[in-house]
Amino acid sequence: MKFLKLTLISFVVLTLLLFSAAAIFVATFDVNRFKPQIISEVNKALGRSVDFERAKIGFSLTQGISLRIQHLSISEDAAFGKGDFLAVKDISVGVDALGYLFSKKVNVSSVVVDSPLITLIRRKDGVLNVSSLAQAGAPAKSEGKTTSNPAVIPAILISSLKSTHGVIAYMDQTFEPALRLEVTDLNLLVNKISLDKPFPFIVEAAVFGAKKNIRIEGQAQFNMITGQARVFDLKASTELADILLDKIPAALPMLKQAPLPESLKGQLTVLLKSFAADEKGLSEISAEAALSS
Repeated sequence: MKFLKLTLISFVVLTLLLFSAAAIFVATFDVNRFKPQIISEVNKALGRSVDFERAKIGFSLTQGISLRIQHLSISEDAAFGKGDFLAVKDISVGVDALGYLFSKKVNVSSVVVDSPLITLIRRKDGVLNVSSLAQAGAPAKSEGKTTSNPAVIPAILISSLKSTHGVIAYMDQTFEPALRLEVTDLNLLVNKISLDKPFPFIVEAAVFGAKKNIRIEGQAQFNMITGQARVFDLKASTELADILLDKIPAALPMLKQAPLPESLKGQLTVLLKSFAADEKGLSEISAEAALSS
């Protein structure tokens, strides 16, 4: 019994020492020393210029390994102009490393994104600036050769994704003059994100207004085999009184001569049962709208 007790105590002490050593290593490890190599590899993968100000790795028994990246930016495709396609003030990601070792599942405990700014551009030929990102990440096709089986992607579960104070700027050059729409004060909350199961999401934002006036909630699901994304049980509502009508002509030049009322009243609710999107575009959308005072 004494031998068993000593063995158990030794095992506990050894385990604590290993965890302490891992915590000290992570706490003192400076990922910024490898910043040039990291940026170089990401640039190759995305086909864009990527940069960040600083990155930090942390470790705790409750949250596992955490990664924080400050002032991340991804440049715009040169075919669409200059500037940044994406700029983020701060990103924090927590990963349960032990979950992967024991169950081969990647459990991301949380992703928090602060102040993302995304610029979407659609050229006159209908091509979007995000399309080159997808092409850069796609494997090259070879003629007359048998390709090997793709690597098996481990099951990924993101417990929580939260984005706050976001902005999406959209310019559509298929219109003349170009349509320029800006979504501000964008908040996104997604729980239990999975690559094979439905998950809920909530979006709040301001469109044509100084404060949040739109709320969208529903369910989403990805199909990694077909490359399809499906949204269902979607409910979108907006307070019409919070829409500033004088902002509409600036964003939609085609409505500059259209007579607009001084203000709107009521709440508009739109319900979408289901729709899907893939490389071929959007599926047929069926929606119901209701206006209440």
